[in-house]
Amino acid sequence: MLNPIANLHDRPLRIVTSVVHEAVYTVLQLLLLALVLLGIGGVAFSALSTEGWRLEALRGAWRHNPIYAPLVIGAAFVGGSWVERVVEQRLERIDHIGDMLIYGWIVLGAYFTARLVITGSL
Repeated sequence: MLNPIANLHDRPLRIVTSVVHEAVYTVLQLLLLALVLLGIGGVAFSALSTEGWRLEALRGAWRHNPIYAPLVIGAAFVGGSWVERVVEQRLERIDHIGDMLIYGWIVLGAYFTARLVITGSL
């Protein structure tokens, strides 16, 4: 067994390149994980913040007519359950839907990263 702290000159070149390859692979996997987490966090922040799209929809409905606010909430629940039903039906037919969801979170993470760098806020 090779000591990972030992001098790298004593090791064969193949082992050194495999260590570098594993290090680069680990860094890329951590980058993808960070993008997924930033995508999930950015969507949650955009929905739940005081200036988020969820509260803006409720405020607009309340300003138009106060009776519309409960209707908007009910429509959100009905729409969410319908989307869940459609997704569950699609999951039975598509095996790689999980991959597409992760790719979507990665794209959203890249979007929120660019938005954070350009504007300074999510």
